[in-house]
Amino acid sequence: MDRKEVLRYLGYEDQDIDDDLNQKIDDNIEVLSKIKGRTIYQVFDIAKGDMISVENTKLFLKGRSIQYILSQSKQVIIFAVTLGSEVDQMILKASYLSKVDQMILDVCASVRIEELLDEMVEGIDRHQTPRFSPGYGDLDLSIQKTLVEVIHGRRIGLTVTDSSLLIPKKSVTGIIGLSDSEMDVAYRFCDDCLKRTSCDFKICSREKS
Repeated sequence: MDRKEVLRYLGYEDQDIDDDLNQKIDDNIEVLSKIKGRTIYQVFDIAKGDMISVENTKLFLKGRSIQYILSQSKQVIIFAVTLGSEVDQMILKASYLSKVDQMILDVCASVRIEELLDEMVEGIDRHQTPRFSPGYGDLDLSIQKTLVEVIHGRRIGLTVTDSSLLIPKKSVTGIIGLSDSEMDVAYRFCDDCLKRTSCDFKICSREKS
């Protein structure tokens, strides 16, 4: 696991970190690096209009941000990844020790998910947009349940609550546009973003092309 990425998520740049905190970070990196997690994805054609329809499914993608992200794509990857309920339990137990322990473990879990997603798309030899998840930009979180159903997310133990939250909590779903030619669709939709009041810019700082 990339220690620099963990530190970036924690908000550290070039600051000195005391030995105790360094040890906590290293210990959690070691633990989370061993979590294999589970991923699932499918490739679909899309049709564009006032909204984007994922063909042969009941999934429709609405919003200016997703329209832009997929403006140069004819197909999409619909994906899900989860670290499993074990990691949720680990984070809960860490919360009983201290908020610092909980935060470090939570961040390491987030970085581990990003690594699994990077590994998932490594073998796909096509140009890809940035990953875009329900709740990003103005793509409503309410599509979460349909998205998970479309790719049969239960096969990796993933379910969605009535409020569109994922269980296990350390899970991510989303969309990646595909094209045979290079695309220029880096995003930053702060004005439209549903997370604009709580975002710490980790999402936008992970722009990929």
